[in-house]
Amino acid sequence: MFGGRQAPGDRPAADPFHGFSRTGYLILVTLFLADGGTCSHGRLARDLFVHPTTITLVTDQLAKNGLVKRAPDPSDRRATP
Repeated sequence: MFGGRQAPGDRPAADPFHGFSRTGYLILVTLFLADGGTCSHGRLARDLFVHPTTITLVTDQLAKNGLVKRAPDPSDRRATP
C-alpha cells in the first residue's frame, strides 16, 4: 500500500480477530477455554487486564449479537457472569 491506495496485486491483511474487537475476541476465546464456558465479569477483567466497564460494554454487544448469554451466578446474587 502506498499513499492510502492499494497497489495492484496487494492483498488486504487478514483480520486476526475475525471482525470482532480485540477485547471481544479475547472474551470469546477465554469463555471457550473456561471450565463450563462461564466466567464472571470481574474474572474476565482481571484475566484480560481491562477495566470491568469495558467487559460489560463488550459482553453486552456480544450478547446482542447472540454470541454469549448472560446468566445470574447462583452463588452470588449480585453477580451476573
